Amino acid sequence: MIAAALLAAAAVSARPATRGPITPVAPAAYLSAVVAPHRGRVLVVNFWATWCEPCREELPSLVAAWEKSKRAFDVVLVSADSMRLKDKVVPAVLDGLAVPFRCFVEAADDPQKFIDAVDSKWEGELPHTIVYGPDGRVRSTAAGRRTEAQFRQMAADAR
Repeated sequence: MIAAALLAAAAVSARPATRGPITPVAPAAYLSAVVAPHRGRVLVVNFWATWCEPCREELPSLVAAWEKSKRAFDVVLVSADSMRLKDKVVPAVLDGLAVPFRCFVEAADDPQKFIDAVDSKWEGELPHTIVYGPDGRVRSTAAGRRTEAQFRQMAADAR
């Protein structure tokens, strides 16, 4: 009976991923659109692009980390691709890699404005990951490709 109650509680706290349409996000709206909706949960935000080979290589590791953690953290992607690619190319790459996460595409005339709005220490390299704690504060950042174990550890450390 206790096990059933624990399973029911876990099912309520684990959120299913629903990708939906690729949505533009302006620098000024990043925190309210991307981070704020996940307050109360650990959030992993992964910045990537379809043309970035290490980005595409690491996405399956991020999916596996999320699934193996029993969806104990939320994941949102932010694509650095051109707005022209948001309706066909970005979804096609995500579908091809079986990535279920919500994805935004950065909408800025100058990519540096978006980078500075997200993290003034970020130099714009991809892939780039920022992990937010349940309070919405940055707990860790990582430049370059991460492994499944690294993603799981970053999320666990943010709790």
